[in-house]
Amino acid sequence: MCGRFTLTVTEEELNNYLSEQFAIDSSSLHHHPRYNIAPSQPVSAVIHDGKTHRFGPLTWGFVPPWIKDEDNHFTIINARSETLTTKKTFVHAYKHKRCLILSDGYFEWRSENNKKQPYYFTLNNHALFAFAGLWTKTTYTNGNIVYSCAIITTEASPSIRDFHERMPVIVPPKHYDTWLDPSIKDTDQLDALLTPYDTATIHTMPVSNQVNNAAHDAPECIAEQK
Repeated sequence: MCGRFTLTVTEEELNNYLSEQFAIDSSSLHHHPRYNIAPSQPVSAVIHDGKTHRFGPLTWGFVPPWIKDEDNHFTIINARSETLTTKKTFVHAYKHKRCLILSDGYFEWRSENNKKQPYYFTLNNHALFAFAGLWTKTTYTNGNIVYSCAIITTEASPSIRDFHERMPVIVPPKHYDTWLDPSIKDTDQLDALLTPYDTATIHTMPVSNQVNNAAHDAPECIAEQK
């Protein structure tokens, strides 16, 4: 499960990352640090349009293309890696519309002392990383169009299971091109990328319960809870 995450880097740091990893010129990008990204909000994502990498916002909450009523709030924030080739909702997107959703940390909750304690997961060096995602374009009967996405999850590695049985798929940079390449439709090759991330490189710490409220988007959300 992945229900909240962050992208706290500066505009310059994000620009540099996009340039180095994807050869994307984002000099006109306007970005502010985000400390509590929640479902239904825009997320920062990279896709490949068949010719080049493109960067922009996607709405977090995958809307199946056959949903035509904008008032039908049927969205999916996570897609299980084990069912991408069998679940009708994701079969087409898995072969044709894969994306990378940029982040530098995510949250999980664990029951402690009769309350839900939030924990913040980052790479040990606090570097930017990317979740494996699927995106789609849905056109409603009223003419409105939404570009939406879901984060792919996999079975959690042993240390993460103390917090949740699932974890988001983090794609190593060396596999970015493979994951995004729309010409690659070999699901066995893609499935091999959907593995638990090495938890030896993940740092975990308890944080303030301010993150529980999606309206809170401030550094206090990732402040360590002593």
